Amino acid sequence: MNTKTLQRQYDKLTPVERVRLILEAVKRGDESERAALQLTAPRSVYQLSHHHAITEALQLVAHAYLIAQLDRALAVATLAHGAADENAAYRAARIGAYAFCAQADAWRAFCGELGIAPGLALLGFDNARGSLEFNEKIAREFAYTFEETRAEMIKDFGESVDVITSERALNDLRTVFNDLVNKWR
Repeated sequence: MNTKTLQRQYDKLTPVERVRLILEAVKRGDESERAALQLTAPRSVYQLSHHHAITEALQLVAHAYLIAQLDRALAVATLAHGAADENAAYRAARIGAYAFCAQADAWRAFCGELGIAPGLALLGFDNARGSLEFNEKIAREFAYTFEETRAEMIKDFGESVDVITSERALNDLRTVFNDLVNKWR
């Protein structure tokens, strides 16, 4: 079956089949196939509530934040476990703890700007939220300061090192959130 004959069958694809074929086309780097699959998809018209874009964007940003923070917590715990004082793993764990705290501060500020309690934005993830709260208490005691983090990172990466700050992390959250909101509008 040639490509044109196959494309004439696109309107018979189920949504799951279409998504699978789109992903396979992306993996192959076949932009024309991906575009053809998307352009030939049947269209549906929906009416959404006026807050839909914000709800969707907040959920996606909250999930990404939660996953990234849990990953940071695991990395810090893994590095700290069994590390000797002041060895590379110990220093990396303290740098990771600093990054964890900077991101937590950014999340609180971001939620504050929206007038939403940080925990409320993570509703439904009680166990994970509890884990983050527990890890943050430990990280706050263990983390390097910004200055200490920068000094340690300069040792490995040189003067041009770019250390995350809560302000930059907050700006990143705003940017991703606004981009997602604008996609829905």
